[in-house]
Amino acid sequence: MFKNIILFKDLGIKLTKRHKNILRLVLATTICYMLAPYSAYYISNIEVYMMVVTAIIMATWGRNMMDTKEIRKTRALFIASFFIYFAITLVIHNEKPSIGVLCAIILGYYLLSLKYKYKVWVFDRFVSVVALLFGLSALEYILASFFGISHIDPTPLYRTVYSENYFFQGIITIFPAYYQSGFARFQAFTEEPGLVGTLCAFMLACIDIKQKKWQAAVLIICGILSMSLAFYLMFVLWIIYNTQNLKNTKINLLLLLFISIVCYFAQDAITELIANRISEKGSISALDNRASLAFKKAFDEFLVSADVVFGRGLRTFHSSFNYTSGSGANAGAKPFIYSYGVFSMILLFITYTKGFLKANGKNAKALFILIVFWLSFYQREYWYAPYNMIPLFMYGAYDLYTQHTNKSNLQ
Repeated sequence: MFKNIILFKDLGIKLTKRHKNILRLVLATTICYMLAPYSAYYISNIEVYMMVVTAIIMATWGRNMMDTKEIRKTRALFIASFFIYFAITLVIHNEKPSIGVLCAIILGYYLLSLKYKYKVWVFDRFVSVVALLFGLSALEYILASFFGISHIDPTPLYRTVYSENYFFQGIITIFPAYYQSGFARFQAFTEEPGLVGTLCAFMLACIDIKQKKWQAAVLIICGILSMSLAFYLMFVLWIIYNTQNLKNTKINLLLLLFISIVCYFAQDAITELIANRISEKGSISALDNRASLAFKKAFDEFLVSADVVFGRGLRTFHSSFNYTSGSGANAGAKPFIYSYGVFSMILLFITYTKGFLKANGKNAKALFILIVFWLSFYQREYWYAPYNMIPLFMYGAYDLYTQHTNKSNLQ
């Protein structure tokens, strides 16, 4: 099994040195976007600066990498995005638009406008790079959490970003402040375990596990370690969808062994983080930890107000419901609707779905991934993040390329 592991597959695509460097910059920018803003490695607003630089370079030195046919596929999505995040925010809410969100949308426009062969290259390298980084981070996490092998300084670091953050910084992995007193969920180098769980689920849904076996194994392991209920639910759907493909006995046995080990060492954490949430009060609302009680009450009042159409504004939401106001964390579809309104939610649903199907084709796999995405949107609304755009909008080009390659090899 391990002798067949190849970090970066030779795709047989000819790229100039300049174009390859631009695409490497895209990958570096995307990884920076994933980095937790309180990490010891984080430089203030580094992801915004890198998105601006990358977008400018793609628009100038990389303009011949764009394809007008690809632009047409998702044009409606980006027009709708600017209407939601710029026009509604500026005109109706009388607020300053989020620079970070607008930069991500502009970068996303250029990413999805890339020609076919560049999308194939970016998707392939992105999956492998993220799997490699998550895998190394998971190794550090396992050694520290399960075997006590760690170099981590016993004094936690402190940073104030949105809220007070105490954490332990490993070589790659971030450990939360309660790491020394209890079981810590795996979050790699990202802001929270939910990001790891959701991204692992997305990439699992997008890749062909026959072609990317080690990447799939790493993504499954990291998703399990994240203790993300969203990942577990999407993972079950993925297993059901891929029943015919999961026939590799060695991989299945290794994964079963790993899951058994995790369940043995972390049974208390699994009971607290997963089982109790499912069984608590036997209600669906018990599973929803994406909104504080204060926000849930405000959201119910918002739904019957005149603001429900266009929302009350993102900055209004952040100033009213955050850690410093005592309202805790809030994320997902409800905050999006509260900030931008039901009209924006409907507009985003229509344009995103249309653009996604145009980019990847109308087939069973696309429908499955689309369902997974919209289920995840309820708890993480960051559709514009480059680490979500790359796998979700570029896997179709990669699948088409590998199908044609396999056919030509057989002839």
